[in-house]
Amino acid sequence: MQTALLIDIHKPYQTPQVIPPAKWEFTEDMPQGPPEVTPHGNVFWVPQFSAQVSCGLFGIADDHIEKYQSLDSRFIKNKASTFFFTAASNSMEPLIMEGDVLIVDRSVEVISGRVAVICLDGEMLCKRIVYRGGHVLLRSENPDYTDLLITEGMDLVVFGVVTSIAREII
Repeated sequence: MQTALLIDIHKPYQTPQVIPPAKWEFTEDMPQGPPEVTPHGNVFWVPQFSAQVSCGLFGIADDHIEKYQSLDSRFIKNKASTFFFTAASNSMEPLIMEGDVLIVDRSVEVISGRVAVICLDGEMLCKRIVYRGGHVLLRSENPDYTDLLITEGMDLVVFGVVTSIAREII
């Protein structure tokens, strides 16, 4: 069941109230999206503000909602060929951190320089694929790891290209 949390910004120390959809109310001053952006199924539309956020001090000049955006449609271009993996080591840091969710699309063309999930001799890995001089190198972002040259005796299967990363920051 979908619910909403109501948090009084003037009393942030209070426990949020859980409100079921039947009791959701909208007032005149609340932005409302068109019917196609309301929650349906397991897809949730989240408002995207038109302001860009400066990571320095201040910089917010505009605070109105530009549009509503589904995270599914933003990050999943081909549902049938998209899979999630969880990063399990530090070899791709600082780009990919341990625990990050990798969004992998099998329909995206594997070209030199792209990060991909691969299976090398039965082990699933996440590496940058580099084609150089007729050879394939698997490269980690972390400089503590050396490139791995793929040789004739190795069994390499590219599962798919990492198109996005999801990371929790709290």
